[in-house]
Amino acid sequence: MLYAFPVRLTYDDAGSGECVVLIHGHPFDRTLREPQLSALRGTFRVVAPDLRGFGRSPLTPGRVLMREYAADIEELLAALGIARAAVVGLSMGGLVAMELAAAAPSRYWALGLVATTAEPPSPQDVRIRDERADATERNG
Repeated sequence: MLYAFPVRLTYDDAGSGECVVLIHGHPFDRTLREPQLSALRGTFRVVAPDLRGFGRSPLTPGRVLMREYAADIEELLAALGIARAAVVGLSMGGLVAMELAAAAPSRYWALGLVATTAEPPSPQDVRIRDERADATERNG
């Protein structure tokens, strides 16, 4: 699938061995994962990206779907030459991790979901998120 706004994610890449991808939640960035990166890099290669629009990764206009965040991660892994990985996502990052695992289950040897849900958002949750997104775009 091609997207209108391909992005180059900012990321940390440390250690060697099997790869573990750490995906932050909203409204955080990759620095949230520094303790895990430090703990794991002695045994694993750890990649911790800033999702598009977070941290130092570029912002693109409009809404970004979870599958677009997942495609960004796939592109990053391909650019780094990583064929297999474990993926761990926190909250919104868990939604991205589920997208990754569902799209290419043979690519991910483990899936970690932390404080996330597979339940779709309620209409009220969607409205609240839309209001917050509108306010953020309007007010910075």
